[in-house]
Amino acid sequence: EILRFLKEFKVENDHGNITGMSVSPSEDMLVCITSNNQMYTLSLSNVDILRHDGNEFEHTLTPSHRPGHSKSPCITCMDTCMKPIIVTGGLDKSIRIWNYRKRTLELTEDFDQEAISISLKPCGLQAVIAFPDRVALVSILVDRMEIICEFDIQSCQKCIFSNGGQYFATASGPNVQIYDSYTCEMISVMNGHRQDVSTIHWKAGDHSLCTVDSDGVSCIWNIVDGSMTSKNVVSIHAGYVAGAFTRDLSRGYVAGDDCMVHQVDPTTMSSINVTDCHSLSARHMLLVTSCDLMFLGMGSSKRGSQIRAMKLDSFPPKIFMDYRCHTGSVTCMAMSHDDKYLFSGGSDGSICIFKVKGPSCFMDNKTSLVEPEEVLISKVALDEKTNEAEKLRRKIEGVSLDNAYQMRLKEMNHAEMLQEFNNKTEEANRTNRKLHKGMQKKKIDLDHEFSKKIILLQTKHSEDFNNIVDQHKNKINYEIERCKRLVEEYESLHKDHDREMLILLRKNDESLQVSRDEYGHKISIQKERKALLVREREKSTSSFNNEKRLIEDDADQEILGIQCDFEERLTSDRRVTLRLREENGILKKTYNEHIKNIGENRENMAIANEKEEEVKGEIAGLEVKIAILRENFKKKSSDVSIKDKTTDELEEQNRRLEEFKHILDDDIQLAKQRMEPRESEIAMTKKKFAVKDMELEEKQDTKNKMDVLGSRLQLKADSYNKIVKTQCGLVKLKKDSFYRLSLEINEALLSSADHTS
Repeated sequence: EILRFLKEFKVENDHGNITGMSVSPSEDMLVCITSNNQMYTLSLSNVDILRHDGNEFEHTLTPSHRPGHSKSPCITCMDTCMKPIIVTGGLDKSIRIWNYRKRTLELTEDFDQEAISISLKPCGLQAVIAFPDRVALVSILVDRMEIICEFDIQSCQKCIFSNGGQYFATASGPNVQIYDSYTCEMISVMNGHRQDVSTIHWKAGDHSLCTVDSDGVSCIWNIVDGSMTSKNVVSIHAGYVAGAFTRDLSRGYVAGDDCMVHQVDPTTMSSINVTDCHSLSARHMLLVTSCDLMFLGMGSSKRGSQIRAMKLDSFPPKIFMDYRCHTGSVTCMAMSHDDKYLFSGGSDGSICIFKVKGPSCFMDNKTSLVEPEEVLISKVALDEKTNEAEKLRRKIEGVSLDNAYQMRLKEMNHAEMLQEFNNKTEEANRTNRKLHKGMQKKKIDLDHEFSKKIILLQTKHSEDFNNIVDQHKNKINYEIERCKRLVEEYESLHKDHDREMLILLRKNDESLQVSRDEYGHKISIQKERKALLVREREKSTSSFNNEKRLIEDDADQEILGIQCDFEERLTSDRRVTLRLREENGILKKTYNEHIKNIGENRENMAIANEKEEEVKGEIAGLEVKIAILRENFKKKSSDVSIKDKTTDELEEQNRRLEEFKHILDDDIQLAKQRMEPRESEIAMTKKKFAVKDMELEEKQDTKNKMDVLGSRLQLKADSYNKIVKTQCGLVKLKKDSFYRLSLEINEALLSSADHTS
């Protein structure tokens, strides 16, 4: 087998499908991606010892929101508190709590509906979640979320805790309800809007509340008696989209769908200043009073969405920066309690964390609030943990006693082993001292011997060195004398060479003068010959011109005679063409008869193709079972004989057509001899006969295909017969082995019966 099944592993708690896998180059790690936007790793180094029913997959990245009913992992809401946590809700009907400092997911809770809006209590122990058909007040425990109270509020689009956390407000359509977070009682209901409320802002001190609806109508409410202190309309020329206000409601900023941001007075909602967002509309707004900054969540573009940071020293702002963050649109934004981190969630399911830096940012250390470290836990869970802690304490005490006893035993064993080791080391030291003394004596003796040898070697080396120096001096003197002799020989040779060069120069000058005289005489002879050739050329040109005139006169006379001959031939050719036209009519009749024969041949070919399709159907039936193949093989053999007869008939027709073709070729040759000027018409007939030849070749090809199909059927039948024979042989072997086993069993039974008797 090429592949062998070992084990299968399942990704627990993930209802999606695996959409992609990859193996590391070292083939010890498998990475897979699911349709729920999750990434897992599986170690392949110890696959043989892993259990297939265990959850061996590990998250490579922090698990994010899964795609919801619209197949989008969109984050619908987000909030933060004084703890370093973020709470998010998505279309996957889950609420997730993240630690943005550790970059980890701390808690996940699944509900039956997706959250529309969510708000955390400043202490981070409770949260208000708005669902499509209700609002739930939830306690955030260590390991889960527990619903404290549910409110029957339909289509709640906004919920938010107060600054102190003792109240929370919910917006359902044009109505706003205020609840006490400790008693879950409704304090007041505020009715003053005509459209759905989209913005709720608590004033510092939690005594008043500012609300803005989708028409841009702003209302300021008194929480104590639920009365409306002021009502104004935002003075912008477009629809209201988002708004942000300071804690004391001294300043406000409003964004419209005309890509403009207005600075307004919250008491009158009149526009003070305007700035342009450059063809991008702000969907979400956040104010950071400690840094005097404003963050805008801009609408999505071709390159994704972005967050714009504006410095509010002067409005319209002179400085702003855009930061690309999400591939989709920005759906929610939040700011940490110390104004150090900005959080944004997008329709792509990602959470972006920005660190806000600046000299004027962040609250002073003296005025900064201490982050709470308290957590909530249920009484049952606390009792279970205390019982587990008591059990563990008892186990620790028992283990500590066992460890103390074992340590005492080990100390005693180690003391005995140490005493034995000390005795052994003392004996070894004594023997080593004796050996050391003997080695020192041997060393002194060897030093004396080696000093004597070194002195002898030094004397020998000095003598050898002196001998070598004397030899080299003698060689140098000999080489100097030889060099002097070579210099004297070189000088004598140089003098002889100079003499020979003078003699050769004289001989060369003499031979050069002789060659000049000879070549001057030859040049004069050549000039005389050239003059004679020029005279002869003039004579030949004059004679050529005379002959040319005579030839031209004779040619004119011959042309007139040839013209007369061709006119006579033309008349005779016209008579021949008339006779050939009559013969051409006869040939056309014969040609039409040939076309009819070709049509009959095509019908025969169609019949052969139908028979070929029947053969293919029979071939498909052969592949079902071996028993059916044997019966079908007999039928196919008869069909093959029929095909052979049809092929023989086609061969006879082909032979007749070839004979007819030879007859036509003879007729064509006769026509060529009779009518040479009608070569164009004959060429057309040749093309038609070529088409016939192609059809004959196609018939031959079909015949070859039929032969090939027959051979393939024969081969398949032979292979199936071989398989049947092998299976029969295996059956015989199994029968023999079964018979042998039965005999052995009978013998064993007989022997056991004899033994018992």
